[in-house]
Amino acid sequence: MKNRRTAVLVTVLGFLLSPVVAVSPEAVVGRWSGVLKDSSNAVTVGFEFKNDNNEVQVTFFSDDWDLKGIPIGKATLTDNEVKTVLFTGTLNGDELSGSLDLGPMGVPDMKLPLILKRAGDATPASPERTGGRQASAKWSFATKGEVWGSPAVSQGVLYIGSDDGFLYALDAKTGAEKWRFQAGKGIRSRPAVSSDAVCFLSDDGYLYAIERSSGKLKWKFDTHTALVPHTDLGENDSRWDYLQSSPAIATGLVFVGSGNSNFYAVDLVSGQEKWHYTTGDSVRSSPLVVKNTVYFGSWDNSVYAVDAATGAEKWKFDTKGIVQASPTLAGPVLVIGSRYPYVFALDAFTGREKWRFNYFGSWVESSAAIDAATAYVGSSDFLHLFAIDLKSGQRKWGFKTSGYSWSSPAVDGSKVYVGCARSAQRHPNDGGDLYAVDAKTGREVWRFQTVRQPDHFLNGVVSSPVVADGLVYFGALDGKVYAVPAS
Repeated sequence: MKNRRTAVLVTVLGFLLSPVVAVSPEAVVGRWSGVLKDSSNAVTVGFEFKNDNNEVQVTFFSDDWDLKGIPIGKATLTDNEVKTVLFTGTLNGDELSGSLDLGPMGVPDMKLPLILKRAGDATPASPERTGGRQASAKWSFATKGEVWGSPAVSQGVLYIGSDDGFLYALDAKTGAEKWRFQAGKGIRSRPAVSSDAVCFLSDDGYLYAIERSSGKLKWKFDTHTALVPHTDLGENDSRWDYLQSSPAIATGLVFVGSGNSNFYAVDLVSGQEKWHYTTGDSVRSSPLVVKNTVYFGSWDNSVYAVDAATGAEKWKFDTKGIVQASPTLAGPVLVIGSRYPYVFALDAFTGREKWRFNYFGSWVESSAAIDAATAYVGSSDFLHLFAIDLKSGQRKWGFKTSGYSWSSPAVDGSKVYVGCARSAQRHPNDGGDLYAVDAKTGREVWRFQTVRQPDHFLNGVVSSPVVADGLVYFGALDGKVYAVPAS
């Protein structure tokens, strides 16, 4: 009995005192993938480990984001732990169980559990969906610059600006030009139309009011936005500051944001400032005016509600990220996205959060389109158009686009329309630049492709479409304005 106890003790001590064997590089070499998720959304991500002279080099990939392999440095292997700059996990056979830290991707305070399992070899990119048809334009109108701005359609006339510095008034049925007005620089804001005036913001810093019938200048107001111009996009651009605020007209005032951090209310008749509210950074978000309240976002990470008559602050909500998107109202709920990767639903009266929808590191530049029960919102790196339940904040469906859907969708009955822009370095050259998607199922109905500009950093559509009289109107980075039959 004594000898048996001694033998057991020796065995246990031997196990405890024996050195812990580190993970062999060969044990992790290969591709691993898993589903990153929270209560509202999910995305498939993965890592590939390669042994390079006993140093394990790591790349990050995601088919959902069309990321084929981004180098993220070396992995550290200690005991049974595998640690990378994004993921730390424990190896157990063919499973790595741990968490993904999105902090290095610019999303602080977001760590989510992730289980990785061995995946097969990288598969070639799947062909573009062929379920929808290729649509044709009823008419197009060529400007002499890229068209980033969005159209406004009123009483049979389409108004839209171009980077060539002109605001155009076109016959909505035929595309024939009625008049044009030249500002000092490009025009990327969507015009606001009243009974006798068309208002827009130009890159020259001025808010313009133009006679609706003749295209002649009524007045212009200096917002000083030219002091903080938007940037030319490129791979080394860290700000991606490409839009201007679009004005809104209500109660005899024109409301608009500025690059100089101010938000202005200007008298519609005289062009004189009524009041301004100062935020902490540029205001590229476009205002939403509801009764006596104006809602807008700022690059200082905040969403604001201010009194329309006085500019007094009613509430302020911190999203933790730049707010370039514009607010949309669904009853008492305000919906708006942020570069801290969420779509937020806020109580319109108090600013308190009701729910948030996770984009897992992808900016939300797109503003929501709303129907009775659903918010439709595009994405940046996620490359999806999402349908989100307005009550619960849960994903209804996601439609994979062929580029950045910075465009704000338009919903018209059974279909949702959204533009997408693609980078030549990252996205395929084929696929749609404007999609029509079934609002109920998320399936493609049709797509439209614009003219490719080989020397441009981006191609496609950033402009947000407008649907009127059976046509979908939008501008494109090929310099044209298009009208495409909705059905």
